[in-house]
Amino acid sequence: MAGWVVTAQPAQASAAGQVAAGGTAGPGGPAGSTPRGPGDLLVIGRAAMGYAVFRSVVAQRSYRLPAGSGHHAYDWENTNLLLGSYAGAIGIKTGNTDAAGYCLLFEARRGARTLIGVVLDSSATVRAVSFGDATQMLNWGFR
Repeated sequence: MAGWVVTAQPAQASAAGQVAAGGTAGPGGPAGSTPRGPGDLLVIGRAAMGYAVFRSVVAQRSYRLPAGSGHHAYDWENTNLLLGSYAGAIGIKTGNTDAAGYCLLFEARRGARTLIGVVLDSSATVRAVSFGDATQMLNWGFR
């Protein structure tokens, strides 16, 4: 079962009791690992998105580093399928572990409204499910 949290501001997640405390296990991590839950991920995501360079990097659908002295060329493709398919998607982070399944920390902006959300354990086997869940959450949040 997926864990869904969406908030316009991290303070709302904290006020709703979404920020975990103590020795709880992080999503798919061992006990005591950080971040400890969806609220922590939202706080970290919001803080990171406050940095222009970070925002620029996570918003890119792909990046090519040309060959240089001492290295060959590298091509990277962003695995966040919301980029380019969901209007206003800015990005943040995809991930998966055996314990947590496919997860997504995401942000999107429409007009003056910005939403950040996290989907945990959408599916253990199908990566695209987390993007469908995130799309449903954003559609709900932007209505």
